[in-house]
Amino acid sequence: MLDALDQAPGLDSFKRTVYGVLDGIGGEETADLKITYRAPRGYGPQSVFLSTLPDAFTNGHVGQFIRAAFPKPCKYERTERR
Repeated sequence: MLDALDQAPGLDSFKRTVYGVLDGIGGEETADLKITYRAPRGYGPQSVFLSTLPDAFTNGHVGQFIRAAFPKPCKYERTERR
């Protein structure tokens, strides 16, 4: 990833694409699926995965949705932050 960022300065919004291309990973073109908002829309049980920004997870509906779906913290989570 550091090599990708060095080769494509200023392309922060495309860093995953640059990394994938340089590493020959391949993949499928899709819209950016990162959830950046607090309001409930565009995701649910049909979602294959969820990716959020910290504010959307901490203060938004998507964080509530994920915490309800997985109420027991895994061994890697800090329970004091819940």
